[in-house]
Amino acid sequence: MIRILMILCAVALTQVCACDSKPQKVLGKQEIIVPEEPTGEGETFLKNFELDAIVPIETTDEYLVSQIMAGNSRMVRYKNKLVFLNVSPFYVFVINIETGKVEAFINRKGQGPGEYTYIQSIAVDERNGNILVFDSRKLIIFDIDGKFLREDKIGDYYMSMTCHDGKVIFKDRVEKGFFSYPYEFFIYDIDSKISRKMGDTLTQIDIHYGTNPNLVTSKNIWFTAPLDYNLYKFNNGEIEIPYTLTVKDPIAQTMREKPFSIDVYNIEKIYTISRPVETDRFIFLLTTGGRGIIMINKHTLECSWEKYIKEDRLGRNLYLMFPVEKDENRVLFIIPGEEMFLCIKHFADKISPEWREKISKMGIVEDSNPVLLFYKEKSSITN
Repeated sequence: MIRILMILCAVALTQVCACDSKPQKVLGKQEIIVPEEPTGEGETFLKNFELDAIVPIETTDEYLVSQIMAGNSRMVRYKNKLVFLNVSPFYVFVINIETGKVEAFINRKGQGPGEYTYIQSIAVDERNGNILVFDSRKLIIFDIDGKFLREDKIGDYYMSMTCHDGKVIFKDRVEKGFFSYPYEFFIYDIDSKISRKMGDTLTQIDIHYGTNPNLVTSKNIWFTAPLDYNLYKFNNGEIEIPYTLTVKDPIAQTMREKPFSIDVYNIEKIYTISRPVETDRFIFLLTTGGRGIIMINKHTLECSWEKYIKEDRLGRNLYLMFPVEKDENRVLFIIPGEEMFLCIKHFADKISPEWREKISKMGIVEDSNPVLLFYKEKSSITN
């Protein structure tokens, strides 16, 4: 009887956590030549994108957004809602993406059921809008109104997470607090609770070299890795490499071979790319230290590296580009409320009359929550 029970347990374990180490598929990897330095001021961007919406996040004494742009912050669109993670303190907001009004708010810090001590990442199940919150080794599930539904144990600690078709994809497993496995994936089926590992489960990278969101669902499921100039795509359970970036003075290999030989905090060279965003015709990436925005034309493979986006209609330059998962053909820039207030106060004459009138009705003051600026591909804009 005991022998039969042991066999059944072994079979169950195989079903629940299968391991799949399929090799990466190159599939005609295309080379992208990155300019030597970021020189543009958004000329290429503004030629192809147009300001589509300015959305101030609702500000009240209860709903204060303190850190929306930290390393592990995430934003996901679901229908007309935007779900995002505020870091320090850890809150999850659900706002109306058109008005900025807060529609749900998750603040459940603790150690009981449905509570978290730390939020590493969030995602949204696009089938039903359920919000997935990952706290160390457990996945907490809420509905779109913030009601707690259930929590599931996850064996390891991962830094990145996204969700597609009912499956949660975890990436960047962390071991001993210092090393991550940037090419290893843990796939968890929400409905069946069956899971499996895939990818490279051996290669380690010190997390010192990059922790920004590098697993993003944006038309496709894209990911990057520290000290790596490839842009990867997760496609039907396969890992593909559609693009590789060629940069001036590549130092990633040196940093791999001789860890800590270069001070990453005082270097202007590219050693990491992150936060991929895809639209119909373009792919955007951020680089080491936030030194501008890389913009790749998917059809011509032309690449520009913009220092910032010079937005004359608002009288300011835009630096803080942020990926919004599952928001088709749009890219987001975030302006802190205080900066937007000062822009209105001191540079109102530089704001175009059309947008000046719209902004004046938003009631933005010095301690307002951040303001979201959405840009859409011109060919995709509908009036």
